[in-house]
Amino acid sequence: MPKTLRVKPLLRCNLLTCFKNFLSNLRPSGPATSARQGRANRRHRGQGPMDQRIESFLADVLALAGKNPDAIREGVRVAFADCEAIFRAQEANKRMKEKAAHACHALCRARVVEKMQRRKRMRIAEHLKLVLSIIDRQVL
Repeated sequence: MPKTLRVKPLLRCNLLTCFKNFLSNLRPSGPATSARQGRANRRHRGQGPMDQRIESFLADVLALAGKNPDAIREGVRVAFADCEAIFRAQEANKRMKEKAAHACHALCRARVVEKMQRRKRMRIAEHLKLVLSIIDRQVL
């Protein structure tokens, strides 16, 4: 006979209290860390190879900030082509290699948009808008 778990109903627990309890369970253990470090640890805790590929692309793109627009365009194209090549090379199924390239495009674009939204009203946001327009012009 399988064991059944009994769940106690939450009494007088509003959404904010439940959310605070949830967040308190996510805090990293160990030496004292700042709130910013704690968020970064939670965000990058489960990074797999795909996340590293996208983060590598983002790092390459952010390194181009401050250069002239032509150098940025060329750098983004090269970084994007490198990322696509890595996605294709790591796909074992020959029929799925093209879908891997499409996934690369979508993931890179989503990561740039996410970074751009976090950096609103900063100079880097303008750079990321240019990068996004370059990514959108890429032919798949």
